[in-house]
Amino acid sequence: MMLSDVQFDLWSLLLAFGVFQGFILIPLILKGKKPAGLFLAGLVIVISLLVVNYLFLSSGLYRYFPHFILAPNPLFFLLGPLYYFYTRSLTEPGFIFRWSRYWPHFLVIILGVIFYWSFYTLSAAEKVAYFEGYFALEELQASWWVTVYAFVHILQSLSYIYLSGISLRKARRENNHAKRVKHLGWLIKFNLAFFIYWAIDFAGILWLTLANGFFHEVDYILMLSSAAMIHLLAFMALRQQKVFKEVFLADANGRHEKPKGEARESGAILRQLDELMVTQKPHLESELKLNDLAAMLDISGNTLSQLLNEELGKGFYEYVNSYRLEEVKAKLSSPEFANYTILGIAMESGFNNKNTFNRYFKKETGLTPSAYLKSLS
Repeated sequence: MMLSDVQFDLWSLLLAFGVFQGFILIPLILKGKKPAGLFLAGLVIVISLLVVNYLFLSSGLYRYFPHFILAPNPLFFLLGPLYYFYTRSLTEPGFIFRWSRYWPHFLVIILGVIFYWSFYTLSAAEKVAYFEGYFALEELQASWWVTVYAFVHILQSLSYIYLSGISLRKARRENNHAKRVKHLGWLIKFNLAFFIYWAIDFAGILWLTLANGFFHEVDYILMLSSAAMIHLLAFMALRQQKVFKEVFLADANGRHEKPKGEARESGAILRQLDELMVTQKPHLESELKLNDLAAMLDISGNTLSQLLNEELGKGFYEYVNSYRLEEVKAKLSSPEFANYTILGIAMESGFNNKNTFNRYFKKETGLTPSAYLKSLS
């Protein structure tokens, strides 16, 4: 084979430019060494590898790198979880990613490996021959199992984007700092762009299903929608660097300034908070919000959130639930609550969700609530 077999048309050049931008963007993202940056870098790496795969297939480079053909495709299943945890790291102060807790979100990649396994085991010549035939056809009949697989990974990603959108809108509702609200507005727009990216994929697969065939024009559109996400991020990183660092990386330079009158000593506020939690027990209110607790201290929700994160290393819900947990433990050992069910005690202590209560209780004590109760007798 000669390199003259490789042809770079307009589609290929656009994809190549996307890959180039992606690999320039990665070190810029990682420079800040922020948790959000790690997830965003992972997202860009996965999208870049998928675009490289598209580039190889559209230009003919697959003939020289046959074992790279379709190799990155299972990574599609990582896009949703990476984006979801990226959003959580931006909207939940003190959020810490624990692999031991969140690994099931990434297990679905095994489905992708299994799906492509028979192709991966082909020889280099067989893989090239397969794609030589692929590009020789004007239309390809899409097997039902290929269509189902495509819909599964698209719907999985859309589900994570939907959950991310909920987190972003909730954070904006609970925040009263103008600058932070503006930043969340940027992130909501980015979430919409990511949704459109997957909606295009969904529409393309739906088109192929209804047409009962495969058209290369649709493939090109799907390729370019992937590259477009990188172009968008690169534009923000290179042309709007300050905004990019503050909004997309939660850079230290982008921390939100405390409004005048809220520059009190952190220790004094935390002592006041501790006294409030012990005497007034606001955590017993199951609908307690960050802004509600902050208002009791006469500070903004953003200031309280930052204090909990920086001084205690906890998010708001983790902090409040720690007090609720102590209430549960005290009531489980009290004769006054002997006739209460464990769930009833949990609800009396401020928890409003059985699953959340059970997970948090076991995470903090190492025992299920029922096992803990037995240990008291």
